Parts: sequence; structure tokens; C-alpha cells
Amino acid sequence: MTRKILLSASTLVAAAALGAPAVSHAFDPAIGAQVTFGTAVGGAGDLLSVAPQFHVFVPVSDSFAVHADAGFAFLSQSGTSADSGVALMNPFIAGYYTRSVSSMRFKVGLGVAAPLYRATEGAAAAAVGGAAQTLGNWNPWTYGYQTLSVAAPARLELKLSDSFMLAADGAIAVMIPAGDLAGDTNLALQLGAEAIIPLPIVDLGAYLRFVTLPTQDNSNQLSVGPFVQLKLGPAYARAQLNINLNEPFGPSFASGTEAWGLTLGAGLKF
Repeated sequence: MTRKILLSASTLVAAAALGAPAVSHAFDPAIGAQVTFGTAVGGAGDLLSVAPQFHVFVPVSDSFAVHADAGFAFLSQSGTSADSGVALMNPFIAGYYTRSVSSMRFKVGLGVAAPLYRATEGAAAAAVGGAAQTLGNWNPWTYGYQTLSVAAPARLELKLSDSFMLAADGAIAVMIPAGDLAGDTNLALQLGAEAIIPLPIVDLGAYLRFVTLPTQDNSNQLSVGPFVQLKLGPAYARAQLNINLNEPFGPSFASGTEAWGLTLGAGLKF
């Protein structure tokens, strides 16, 4: 694995319907978990990535909320140099200002990701970078190798009608080398857009995402994917497929660039 793969990043941001019943934990108090399965690129054999993640969103007042997520990644390499390993992702905690006006909801936050991804040997050293490939390099502050990050994510949701809504995500992060890692401070930028059709018990949608680390070469990642969300009273479930469209981790399903990911998640609103 190259250092570029070790420093790559991603994570899932949930979509939501604004009308009731809503499945989102993007604005509603909720606790949930997800796991992403997929293949990654690098090394001498095929790479299987499995990345469980856990998240919680707790409103403190009408206009302030706290969000936290954490997880770990497993990477298994087959072929001429079989190996496997597990590594922690960087846990992220942030405070958010939230606002709802008519058919619009908005939140903007500021948070810190602690540098817990510090594995240095074998497949464990590349595990989190492999998970990042399967998720299109989304949310680099969670996956930066030996990196302390300060990130400012934001989300806007617009309900255009009872049967259609749009959502947009954006973030900027400063990623600072920590621990034994020597290197430069990196800047990360990401943008995402979603189209969602809310139905009585299920939401259907698709997203487009772009992530770049302008201080690094070959770091512009574009990805797309469909998703479906089930609404089961206070519980919700979600399935999402991530397809990378370009290098460094795509095109997905092409020979030699097989990085893709399937995310399955569930949670409970409280």
C-alpha cells in the first residue's frame, strides 16, 4: 500500500425526508450503526474491506446538537502475500448549529477527529485507507493516517414537494500530522448532492459526491450511488452502493480498479 492510500478517507452521511415519517438521523436525535463491505486496490492480491461504524446525534437545544461517530476497519489480502489486519478509525465529535425554516433544514458544525488510526505493520496499516476506497474518499478527517483534524461540515435539505426533496453536503477540514508521522498539513474539501423520493415506508434516492485534497497529487475523487431507506416507526434501515467514477480509486468494477462499497445500516430515533 502506498502512503496515499494510507492517508485516504471517507464515511457515510445519511439522507432524509423532511416530511413525516422521516428516517433521517441527520437532524433527528438518533443512534445507529453501519457496516461497509467492498474491495480495495493495492498490494499483490485482492483486498477485501469491512468497516463497521457507529454514530449518535443528540440535540441539546432547539438550535444546537452534538454528533459523534467512531469505527474500525478490517482488511484482508489474498493472493501471493496473504495477510489481514484491523485498525481503529479516527473518532469524530462535533457541535452543530441547526435551523429549520418552512421547507428548509440546515446545520453547520465544527469538530475534531482524534488521531487513533496509528497501525504501522501489514494489512492493519492499510485497513482504514482500504475502507476509504470503498466509500469514495468521503470524510477524510475520520480516516487520516496519524492525523489530528479540525473539520467544519454542513448540510442543507430542501423539501420541494411531498414527493421530492434535494439535499447538499459540504465540508472543509485541516488535517495535521500527529504522532510519529512526518509530513505537511493537508487541506480537504468535499461536496455532495442528493435527490430523494420519500414514500410512505421507504425512501429512494441517489447521490453524487466529490472529494479533493488540493495539497496532494491525484486526490480528486468523484463517486455516485443509489440508496434505499426503510422507515419502521422509530427505527430505520438503509442500504447504499458506492461507485467510484475516476482515479485514484476508480472506475469501480473495471479491471485493476475494483474499489467499490456496499453499506448496510440501521438505527433508532429517540
